[in-house]
Amino acid sequence: MLKKFVVVSFVVVVSVGLCQAAELTVGPRLAEPVVVSTEGVDLPNITQSTDPATIAGGSVACAAAPNTAQNQWLRRFFLNTDHGIVQQYDVTSVDWAIGAITLNDPAASDPLGTVNVYALANGAGFTYANMGAALGTAAVSLTQAMAGTIVNFPATGSIITPAATDLVVEIVMAEGQGGTVPTDLWDVRAGVNGAGELQESYIASATCGINDPTTQTSIGFPGLHLVLTVNGNELPVELMSFSIE
Repeated sequence: MLKKFVVVSFVVVVSVGLCQAAELTVGPRLAEPVVVSTEGVDLPNITQSTDPATIAGGSVACAAAPNTAQNQWLRRFFLNTDHGIVQQYDVTSVDWAIGAITLNDPAASDPLGTVNVYALANGAGFTYANMGAALGTAAVSLTQAMAGTIVNFPATGSIITPAATDLVVEIVMAEGQGGTVPTDLWDVRAGVNGAGELQESYIASATCGINDPTTQTSIGFPGLHLVLTVNGNELPVELMSFSIE
């Protein structure tokens, strides 16, 4: 049973295909936190998670019980100031923690998780319009066996000038409402813990009126920290191109 929260300062109730009320709910905690690895994350791989190896439960999501709507969770990486990355940074893949997965219709196909990599000008507002098209994308079908695990998404993209451009990484969980078809599909969420984070975790979901990335803290869920690691390489100086005028 999902524990539901009412956030009076944010409008989250809308109608969906089945005329159910969609609202922000928190995914169930895992019976025992899952520790995926005891190894730390070293540059050039980067994370904002104080503990990038432990999954304690599922993130807040827009849902109409028992199914989640389409949700997007995001992190914005300040490569230069937070991670000391100076040269071009090439993302090679993203390791993203997955929370509990509940398939409510055994006949449904596995839910699709899609990771997108974006570039966003440093100082620009965190909006989809400012991000533009994704630099790279990768989709993985999520089976119930992947609940409480870290899944590798082979999404790629390059941030040419880290001092001027931020890296944004997003995971999109497919619509689980079944649209206008009266079928219960799934509840699936990004994995979280409460161990701490270098920067805020973000969520977006048009079904709940969150059209652009919004911090989970600002909508009343400060302790749900997205767990993910970006795998990449910082281009050596000798491989960069320069122009002399």
